[in-house]
Amino acid sequence: MDPESKKHPLKDFYKDIYRRYDLVNRIFTFGRDKYWRTKAVKECILNNPQSIVDICTGTGDLALEIAEKTGNGIRITGYDFSAEMLEVAREKAEDSDNSSVSPGGKQGSSARGLKNAVSPDENRESADAVKKDKHNCSSKVGSLEFIEGDVAEMPFESGTFDSAGISFGIRNLVYENSNAGKHLTEIHRILRDYGRFVVLESSRPNNAIWRVFNGIYLRFILPYLGGIISGNFKAYRYLAQSSKNYYSKEEMGKILEEAGFRIIRSSSLFMGSVMLLVAEKQPISPGNQN
Repeated sequence: MDPESKKHPLKDFYKDIYRRYDLVNRIFTFGRDKYWRTKAVKECILNNPQSIVDICTGTGDLALEIAEKTGNGIRITGYDFSAEMLEVAREKAEDSDNSSVSPGGKQGSSARGLKNAVSPDENRESADAVKKDKHNCSSKVGSLEFIEGDVAEMPFESGTFDSAGISFGIRNLVYENSNAGKHLTEIHRILRDYGRFVVLESSRPNNAIWRVFNGIYLRFILPYLGGIISGNFKAYRYLAQSSKNYYSKEEMGKILEEAGFRIIRSSSLFMGSVMLLVAEKQPISPGNQN
């Protein structure tokens, strides 16, 4: 295993499933993931942001819908560690008919808000996070930009974004992850004070009966059919297991509060199998700064 795969073992999963990822999502959520994502988008833009980051953007669905709902006046950044998933996101952006996501976007230009106007020659550490070679480069498509990098070390200045959203990605950052605290600290850092953080994620249902049915579905159906469709059984065994064992809405809320966020509201979707949390960054008091 190469050093990068050791650091980010999930990268290998997404390398194999990225072309079928959207299809599997549509099938196994019965198409409801689009409805849930629309609810998350509404929350992301409710505070009239001028800059939004879609963390763990994957194939870009959340970022693209934000662009459709807002227009050219808002700067939108999709951020992910998978070059392959971002390749699909850029293709979808270029195919979009929405005027705020114009086709044929440039690649390789640096983003506003990046630390020290990042370029490979000026800042080697940040250049590793924002790769600009043929396969791993930032891409602007109208008001939408996709950047490859590690959430544990994001190349943005503190307080860059008014809102952040994450759609079915936060469990990859915190579930059995030794960098969980670092990931949440970085998300907190790049948001402005009182900026909004919207989390859409699988959750453990509170209802015991539904939890049994949900567990059967995730244990015996999703990993096998997902593996058949995508060609990677191991990836969907992980995705199913992490969904089945993930936190409840209440537990996730406490984790965010411990990371410096205040929960504004939360809701359960699909009988508690999915949660939508809306949080607000609380400023760090001078006495608590490291």
